[in-house]
Amino acid sequence: MVRNSSSFGGNDGLPAGNYRVTATKLILKDKFQERYDLQVKRAAAEAEPGEEPEEVDIEFGENAYRNDLPEKYAQLDTTD
Repeated sequence: MVRNSSSFGGNDGLPAGNYRVTATKLILKDKFQERYDLQVKRAAAEAEPGEEPEEVDIEFGENAYRNDLPEKYAQLDTTD
């Protein structure tokens, strides 16, 4: 989703000017989500009784994600 935004250089943290903002909602594709879930299960199984499992931190490449926003927001003229 792409929107235009403006800043007047006030307290919004941006230098004055016009900006194009792109919004995405990236979620893991199924096969990568399955890999992540498997690692979470392994971490839980390896945890000592009464202890929290280690946090799973896996880095996936850009191709592991898909944009979950509706396709209509890919159009620059979409406003709703």
